[in-house]
Amino acid sequence: MFSEVRAKLETVASCLWWKGLKPAFLKREEGANVTMADSQSLKAKNMDAADETRTFDNGKIDIVHVDEVTAGRFALEPGWRWSENIKPIVGTDSCQVLHTGYVISGRMHLVHEDGSEQDLGPGDVYVIRPGHDAWIEGDETYVGVDFSSETERYAKEG
Repeated sequence: MFSEVRAKLETVASCLWWKGLKPAFLKREEGANVTMADSQSLKAKNMDAADETRTFDNGKIDIVHVDEVTAGRFALEPGWRWSENIKPIVGTDSCQVLHTGYVISGRMHLVHEDGSEQDLGPGDVYVIRPGHDAWIEGDETYVGVDFSSETERYAKEG
């Protein structure tokens, strides 16, 4: 019951805040995030409160669902390679997930079954078709966000 009341208060407070009003019961530090209201027209979730986190050797993916959109934040450590760290989980010869997203940090090298290769780095927006291997280059953690319903299948058995 308390969580439902709190959620409704946060919803009202967030709506008021976005309209430029600052209700006394909404304590917000300068620069802090306000949780977006869950309404028919505006929905948001924070990756730090993921619906699911999948961990595997040298990495993890945080997954959130917002209506029909699935977003995944990948954090892949140096030494991560799809064919070594994910292939044993999913049992396919190459990654069969479509990736559509944005690179925040780190560098990744991709090789597709058709022979094409691509390097990704900070600021790159990408579409990666199924049928690829990938690995982290350098000594910086790769962080990227995928916006594809297929992200739901990533690093999942079966």
